[in-house]
Amino acid sequence: MKKLLSALAACSLCSTAALAASAYLTAPGQLSVQPTYSHQWARDFWFNDTPFSLSGDLVQDTAGLDGQWGIAPGVALDWSVAYSTVTYEGGTVAGLELTQNGKQHRSGIADSNLGLSFNLSDEFASPSDATPTISARIGGIIAGNYDTGFLNAPGDGASGVEFGLLFGKFFPLLNGGVYGDLGYRWLSSDTPDAWLGSVGAYKILGPITLSAGLREYHSVDGLDILGPGFTLDRFTAVREINRSYEAGLTWRQSDRNSFSVGYAHTFEGENTPKKSVVVLAGNLLF
Repeated sequence: MKKLLSALAACSLCSTAALAASAYLTAPGQLSVQPTYSHQWARDFWFNDTPFSLSGDLVQDTAGLDGQWGIAPGVALDWSVAYSTVTYEGGTVAGLELTQNGKQHRSGIADSNLGLSFNLSDEFASPSDATPTISARIGGIIAGNYDTGFLNAPGDGASGVEFGLLFGKFFPLLNGGVYGDLGYRWLSSDTPDAWLGSVGAYKILGPITLSAGLREYHSVDGLDILGPGFTLDRFTAVREINRSYEAGLTWRQSDRNSFSVGYAHTFEGENTPKKSVVVLAGNLLF
C-alpha cells in the first residue's frame, strides 16, 4: 500500500509553479520518474483584483520530467525540469501593451527544482491508527533561461529556496485518503516571496483513483498591475495570488506504472490569469 500511495501521489495534479511533491517517499534504491505535459489557456486576467478580458488567448504548453530517488530509509531526492512555450496574440488591455518588441511567442527552459525530503512520521509503521504520514522538504529553485518582463513570459526568472511540510493519510475502511502541503518560497531579485499550499482527497476504485482538491499560491508583497510603480519591465515584481480547484483520474496499470489526467481552474486571484489547465502525467517506478 505504501508503494501504491507513493506512485499515485507522484502523479497528482500540479496546477501552479509549485513542485508536485508528496509526503510518501520512494524506498531506498528506488527511482520514480514522471513525464508530464500540461496545456493551459486564459482569456481573462486579474489586474490587482479587477478582472479584464484579454484581446487574445494566452496559451502555455509545458513538457517536463519529474523524479524522486530514495537515497536512504525515510530520505529522498527529487527534481523537476521542463521546457515551456507561451503565446499571446492579443494587444493592449486598459492601455497597457502586454507584449514586448511585438513578440507573440516566448519559450525556454522553465524554472528547475531540486529538493531533499525527510520522513517525519509513517502511518504504516506507527502503532497508532491516527498517525498520518508527514515529510519535510527543503529545495532549491534554479531560474530558467527565458526572457521576462511581459505577459507571455514563461515565468518570473527567479532563483530561490523553499521549505515545506507535506502530509497524507490513508483510511482503509474508506479505501481513500487525504493529502496536502504547506510551504514558503524565498525568491531572488525583485520577485516577491510566497506561501503555497494545497489540500485534497482521493478515492481508490480498483485500478482507478479519483482525486479532487484546492491549491493556493500567495505572494507576501509586491506591485499591482496598473498600480503605483508598475511598468512592463517590472512584471517580475508583481504580487500574485492564485486560488485553484483541481480534479484528477489515475489509472494504475501495475504496481510500478500508472498514468494520470487532471484538470485545474483558477477561480480567484490577483495579478494572475484566470486560467484552465489540463495535465497528462505518468509514473514509472524502477
